[in-house]
Amino acid sequence: MDMWQVIIDSQPLTVAVLAALLFGESIGAVGAAGLVLGVVGLVLLESNFSLWGSGEWWMLLAAQSMAVGTVMVRWVSKYSDPIMATGWVRFISLILPRVFDNFIWP
Repeated sequence: MDMWQVIIDSQPLTVAVLAALLFGESIGAVGAAGLVLGVVGLVLLESNFSLWGSGEWWMLLAAQSMAVGTVMVRWVSKYSDPIMATGWVRFISLILPRVFDNFIWP
């Protein structure tokens, strides 16, 4: 398994923490132990790699942004159809990098 696969799979850890903080969901003792083990595992795996000197940093940011999107679906679904909201997010995330690409890297 490649390092990027492990980093991108850190998303559920963040989802659990955000759901507990934002929506008051209970994690419980076993869930908390699992979160701690997951974070320790990521730290141990990362100790052999350079998070700052490679694309792994971007993978970690991608995992965190997916986690935020996953948690925010509950809030968005109060005001909009979740399928439509997901479609708009996909569309915007497809277009936005191309727009900013012209400004950042001429």
